[in-house]
Amino acid sequence: MAVTFLRTLGLAVLSTALAGCFVNRGDLASDGGAPVSPDASSTIDAPGLDAPLPPAVDAARLEEDAFVVEGSDAWVPTPIDAWAPPSPDAWSPPVCVPTGAEACNARDDDCDGRIDDMGCGGSVGSLSVACVPFVHAGHIYQLCKATGFAVPWEGALMACRNNPPYDLVTIEDNLENAAISSHVLESRAWIGLNDRAVEGTYVWADGRPLGAYESWAGGEPRGGAMGRLENCATMAARSPVWRDEACGVLDVSVGTDVGVFVCEAPVLP
Repeated sequence: MAVTFLRTLGLAVLSTALAGCFVNRGDLASDGGAPVSPDASSTIDAPGLDAPLPPAVDAARLEEDAFVVEGSDAWVPTPIDAWAPPSPDAWSPPVCVPTGAEACNARDDDCDGRIDDMGCGGSVGSLSVACVPFVHAGHIYQLCKATGFAVPWEGALMACRNNPPYDLVTIEDNLENAAISSHVLESRAWIGLNDRAVEGTYVWADGRPLGAYESWAGGEPRGGAMGRLENCATMAARSPVWRDEACGVLDVSVGTDVGVFVCEAPVLP
């Protein structure tokens, strides 16, 4: 049996490696016990590494702990005889251990598969705040609202930080921005972006500078209008764009003052 080593221009994952073998009319090697190593004469550049995998191959990788050797006709069990420690049979997925009633702490305290599902409501000064959780890419978010009252940016910041590890949201890419926007439907909402320390130098609430990703609306940030400073950012309702606002009370143009803001935390084990 001939063995050919394919080389990619970058890192390869399993699906990429399988695709590379398939488009070159081969398969990933099955280790019969003898060590195999590449050499210059047996290595070629592999074309077509973005080719889709055959459905049967892709599906077979979905069953946890069902390790197999890929063959041309069938999938057969793999003898577990050459695993580096710990072997797969010594591993098991983490088990959730209930620690009590669900609390606002970015953990699934009651092990029901939902994180902070009771919401993280509370208060900002004398204002009552209700929050609705949602999850995106390993982070838990709380869309919070103080009905009938407005909440200044710093009040929103305090409300988030009252429930560590939450903070006023930091937005790092387009997917995250779109996910948050899909929940900001009634009113524009405070996000963590601000230039309160140095005019024109925007940072997030946790101190990180505004990176390469930004989603300002046209003409924003303005820095101020009608004689007032605008040093804190909001996300528009039903639109993933940002505007700078005065950091005091957040006005809503529909006639009812509603304070809305988004808190964020990484999901904790």
